[in-house]
Parts: sequence; C-alpha cells; structure tokens
Amino acid sequence: AALMHVADAVSGSLAMFRGHDGAALKTVGRSATLPWARARQPRTLVGVAQNGAGWIAVFDGRSEKSTGVSVEHAWAFAEKKLGAVWAVNLDGGGSTTFVTGGKISNRPSDGFARAIAVGFGFCESK
Repeated sequence: AALMHVADAVSGSLAMFRGHDGAALKTVGRSATLPWARARQPRTLVGVAQNGAGWIAVFDGRSEKSTGVSVEHAWAFAEKKLGAVWAVNLDGGGSTTFVTGGKISNRPSDGFARAIAVGFGFCESK
C-alpha cells in the first residue's frame, strides 16, 4: 500500500551512502565486498550531492586507456569530487555509455553504444 504513493523510482544493483556517524561507505541491498563490486569494471553511478544537485558519473573500463573502477573507488571519487551523499550503481560494463549533445562522450567497452532498453538522464529546464 505504501508504494502506491511513489511518484518516481530508480533501480540499481547497490545503493551507497556515508553513515551519519561519518563511518565508511554503507550500502543497501548488496555488499560492496562481493566479487563483481570489487572488480575494476566500467560503471555508471547516479546520485545526489550535499547541495541537492543530481549528478551522473561514468567510468570507462576494459581497455588499454582505462581499466575501470570498483564500486568503492567509484564512490570515493563521487564523494570527493562531486560532493556525493547518496548514489546508486546502475548497469555498467558494456552498457556504460554517456551521451551529451547527441554524441557519445565516453569510450564504451564494446567499442560502440549497446542497444539498451533503459536510460537515465538529466535535462536542463529553461
């Protein structure tokens, strides 16, 4: 019954945040110590900064130019560089594609943008 009032939702494999006590990375759902989370992979995170701004972080991987990041390293980057207070790890790997202005802005690990059913984005309101 409580879900009937949800207006928007995002699904991912791991939600991350820093505890109120300032303790290390905390997770919801799955553990950041699982093998897939510890592996250096292409990743896509979406989250919220301390100032309330939304952000997307895309990490390339599986190439000579970039080996990817673990979930923990992706969180550390987001927290330090983007002021993250909350994030969710979205589908990564070859699905990690970042498009700005209609052009691919990263290097997808497959060498091209995969046809995927779901995307996530921010649009500027005018």
